[in-house]
Amino acid sequence: MIRKSMKLAAAVMAAGVFAVTGFTGVQAVSGLASVETVEYAMKENAAREGALNASSAGTIVKDADDLGDIPVKKGQGYKYVYLKGLQGEALLVADHPMENDNNRATQAKVYVQKDGGPVVYVGEINTGATSRLISISDNGVIVAHTTYSFESFMISADGKKLEAKDSISFVNSDDGKSQIYTGYTRAKDLNSPKVTFAGTQKDYDNLEKTLFGNVEPISFKVK
Repeated sequence: MIRKSMKLAAAVMAAGVFAVTGFTGVQAVSGLASVETVEYAMKENAAREGALNASSAGTIVKDADDLGDIPVKKGQGYKYVYLKGLQGEALLVADHPMENDNNRATQAKVYVQKDGGPVVYVGEINTGATSRLISISDNGVIVAHTTYSFESFMISADGKKLEAKDSISFVNSDDGKSQIYTGYTRAKDLNSPKVTFAGTQKDYDNLEKTLFGNVEPISFKVK
């Protein structure tokens, strides 16, 4: 469920990766801003894995003094979230929030500002299907499903890119009657060792419940 108070957000921070808060003091993003590449930026041919597109992660948003300066066009949606480890807020911007589905979305770009530094674009989440909404778990983890993958995301320690905390994909078995799930999970954060996962759909369903409990789609505010 969506967290609406700093007190609840603090509790979620201790347990999860992303915690949604009601930052009422932050106004709608506005203004004109552009991006320039910094040394950290990943190469354009960086591989895309699952729902995360990190090909331009690490770019700094020029002319943006804070997250409120990120341009959000009419019809786009935005949501402020609190990132564990970053000790600051992030901004998710969705190009096409679905008005007929509580302004939820399958795509969103993520921007952060660490310790009063520059505003940085850290990646884009895109599930690729209207039925697979970007969601948040009740312990504060961003969750995304694509047609063939399940992932959760958190920010890197330096605050410059999104990384998958958990990543599981599946393929059809040779006889086409079942799916084979493989991937990895981490117990707490990106510093936790990867634990290899391999199993059936039942194993996967049980794992998802163990990792995240209740998961709810994120509703964006539309400009």
